[in-house]
Amino acid sequence: MRGLCIGDGHLDNTFMGRKILRIESQENFKLAAVKAIELNVDAVFYLGDIYDDKEPGPDSTECLSESIRLLEEAGIPVFAICGNHDKYSTYYDSSPGRTIFKNNINYSDDKLLKIKIDDVNIYMLPYLDISLDEYREIFDDIAFQASKTKNNVFMSHFALKEALELSFLDALSVDDLPTRHLDFAILGDIHKPWIYEVNDCTVCYTGSTYPTSVTDMFNHSHCCLLFDTEKKEIEKVDLPMRKWVEVNIAEDIDDVDTETIAVLRYNSLRKALQDKNPFHLHYLPHSKKSNKGTTVNNIKKSLIDINEITNEVISNISDTTEREIMIEILANMSDKESKESLKNNFKNILEKIIK
Repeated sequence: MRGLCIGDGHLDNTFMGRKILRIESQENFKLAAVKAIELNVDAVFYLGDIYDDKEPGPDSTECLSESIRLLEEAGIPVFAICGNHDKYSTYYDSSPGRTIFKNNINYSDDKLLKIKIDDVNIYMLPYLDISLDEYREIFDDIAFQASKTKNNVFMSHFALKEALELSFLDALSVDDLPTRHLDFAILGDIHKPWIYEVNDCTVCYTGSTYPTSVTDMFNHSHCCLLFDTEKKEIEKVDLPMRKWVEVNIAEDIDDVDTETIAVLRYNSLRKALQDKNPFHLHYLPHSKKSNKGTTVNNIKKSLIDINEITNEVISNISDTTEREIMIEILANMSDKESKESLKNNFKNILEKIIK
């Protein structure tokens, strides 16, 4: 049997107000369903946190509905469990317009879902508000049932302290899982793809379908997982992710003179960074050197997509000289990989503006 596991879509994440990122996250989520069809899998499994909130917006619910429709038309059965974010989501009720979920998916938010596909036994456990000891009792029950059969797969949504790399944490451990009787233990919750081998069992996290934070963006790839019980193999199915450029400007506000800071604050590039920065703009306190009676902030760190801002930034600049400078900034940001070079080049070009 071959199945595709999809975790942590967080479809209605606000992405700090950046609509383009919300749209891209939904496109990636639907693309995961398309990948399942292309791979001709026997089933698709959603491992929690489809939504980021209890009351998802209509664009997010339509994204899930469209994904399910695609899989249904391809004749691929769909199974799902809730995560900690969407455990009490209003989408999973029987209100009008949402019946496609109820009618076309096997879903559980409160109890173990037992599935048999061909000769494979699958145990799907939703996120539960219970103690660690109560979780362990469920694992013992699964171990008892799985010990009588072969080809067993466990799926759920919770954090393991080994994956968090926090050994001291009072949390579930790999050792708690009934790995001696499993071929795979596939989990959602932690957004990084993570694979750990123990007792001939592969314990892994699906990863998220799209980054939901700066940490996700720079530290994790984004994918779903394809498992094959016959070959005893599991592999990542990568999903697209835009290329980001990290720009660090001045470690300390006193490193940059007040005039340069003022230009950065008020020129069109400053506005472009603020408008197009996908996640956060981090500001340092205002400069003690400023004697103009205004709050002058320096952008310490910004994350921008060069391709996205280039056309809009350039088209909105009427001054020929400033446009040439802006093109030079964008070109150099695109070509140089060294953060130090980026920072120095950026500061040098800004100094041209005030001369």
